[in-house]
Amino acid sequence: MADSGADLLGCLKAINSALLAGDFAGISALTDQMESRLAAGIGGLDAESLKRLRGQASANAVLLQSSQRGLRAAQRRVAEIRGVASGLSTYTAAGRRNHSALRPGQDHRS
Repeated sequence: MADSGADLLGCLKAINSALLAGDFAGISALTDQMESRLAAGIGGLDAESLKRLRGQASANAVLLQSSQRGLRAAQRRVAEIRGVASGLSTYTAAGRRNHSALRPGQDHRS
């Protein structure tokens, strides 16, 4: 693999490790490195090098999608917790939502 291909694969592997570790700040810096290496071009890479790059990029894409789903789930959960702080939601026998606000000073179980 040419040096540029090895550099790109190294960046992709580092991004993969950062995704697995949840190091989103590190991913930002690695993305900048990746972009500068891509700007240099990949035209001289052989088919095997391109196949490795494509495979690692695909693995990273799966991790990024999973990270997005996890972050969205966490955001929903935080919103649910905040909603509970403002009152209690239940459902009637007819399936309609019924929201009961907490009285002032009532922020925990009595």
